[in-house]
Amino acid sequence: MILQRTPVDGNSKAHPATLHYLRTLYGRCTRDDGVLVVCARGNDFIFPIGTFRLNQLSEAAKAIHSRPDLYLKVNLMDPDAMAARLGIKRESNPRAVVVGNALEVKTIVSLHYDFDANKTGYLDRQTVLAALDSMPVPPSMIVNSDSYCGGYHGYWLLQNPYRIESKTDRDFIRNVSSRWLAKLKALLNEKVDATQNIDRLLRPAGSHRANGNWVNLHRMLPECRYSLLELTLPIDEAEIEAKAAKAAKRQIKATLGTDVEQNDTPITEYLDSTRLTVDDLLERAGYTNLGSNQWLRPNASSRARTLIASDKGINVFSGGCPDFDCLTKDGSPGAFYGIEAVFVNLFHNKDWRAAANWCRAEIFKKQCEGVDLSGLLERHKVAI
Repeated sequence: MILQRTPVDGNSKAHPATLHYLRTLYGRCTRDDGVLVVCARGNDFIFPIGTFRLNQLSEAAKAIHSRPDLYLKVNLMDPDAMAARLGIKRESNPRAVVVGNALEVKTIVSLHYDFDANKTGYLDRQTVLAALDSMPVPPSMIVNSDSYCGGYHGYWLLQNPYRIESKTDRDFIRNVSSRWLAKLKALLNEKVDATQNIDRLLRPAGSHRANGNWVNLHRMLPECRYSLLELTLPIDEAEIEAKAAKAAKRQIKATLGTDVEQNDTPITEYLDSTRLTVDDLLERAGYTNLGSNQWLRPNASSRARTLIASDKGINVFSGGCPDFDCLTKDGSPGAFYGIEAVFVNLFHNKDWRAAANWCRAEIFKKQCEGVDLSGLLERHKVAI
């Protein structure tokens, strides 16, 4: 064991729904495929309450059922990699914890995503279900994430667990998951509070929430287990063109030493001249300050922080934020955006060129304030 498990009442029994859920996910795995990590959410961070081997599913189910608002790393984690990183972190912080990041995922058991429904800005439950069933293959399992009044977790179970042995393996499965999510977003008109990170945390079936609602099984299709080939979507012409355009821009940047699309010099000049801060931008965009540099996105369904701000920018931790993707290059949440990117994403629809042009115009207007042009206009009034 890497981490101390939370004690479970000796008289308690594994919740049948939770145990069935765990056996469905991990029944085809072997002891060498990794460990389950069960987590809880603190005020501003997630922490592990225990790790469990595959021969301890009953113990894991008891732990999940012992308290509300617990989460599970659905894919199996590498305990040795987690322990090594924890040792390094504790050299400077004896109380440090790790829950496992994308680089520490050892075995993939499914593609799985979180779909909000029945709340402001999102689709109703029936529309979401219809979209899930419109995918090239139907989900193997659908879980109600907030009893029968909220959204869903959708799982496409693998016929055979996929062991990650190299960076190539990791990049491949990330790409499969990312493109599957892109298809889902297209069907749901982008109304998806979901991320494709392979170290995704979800509430396990059979667990209960702090609001009293259960996370319960909506539908199970045990015969629907898929090969990775069945879950790998073909590349269309638009995607090929986008990849080619991206490669061309990278070449231009390498040749000219500048990014022609994200030239932020006028943006920086505008922000400096107006003395706008990151906090100013977030407040004007409708984000709520939770204190301690933590901010909540507009229309959020819970009080869990969306991002952490600093003088230089923000780190984003919510996959449901429409303004910013939360994933870093290694697939873990916490992506950083500088103040220029915050400004562009919030007020110019992520269009750097449009933002730069707008800033140039504002800077020019400011420079012209107080300048008397009457004499110039008088001399050229015929032309005017």
